[in-house]
Amino acid sequence: MHDDQKVSYQPAGLESDFAYFSRAMAHPARVTILLEMIKSNGLVEGRVVDVPGMSPSTVIQHLREMKKNNIIEGRIFGMRSKYWISKETISFFQSVSQDFFSCFEAIR
Repeated sequence: MHDDQKVSYQPAGLESDFAYFSRAMAHPARVTILLEMIKSNGLVEGRVVDVPGMSPSTVIQHLREMKKNNIIEGRIFGMRSKYWISKETISFFQSVSQDFFSCFEAIR
């Protein structure tokens, strides 16, 4: 798949939606990268986000995976890089997560 392409996610119900985004973000490196991006207001331009203890090539690999899963958008290549956290995707995952965890309220 070309770097500028992404797979469009079609909501498929609580179980599938929660599992899809949980898997997409299930690597500690991806969580760390997102937290580092938040420090730059969710936007990185002209560079790869700096993550202590992680090589730029590892960061790029995880950025590409997150892009395929719609978690980030933009272009990820050297000095012409510009990518950002997809607020729409994060909001959707947040909503799905809240719906999922609210199912447990009955057993508290």
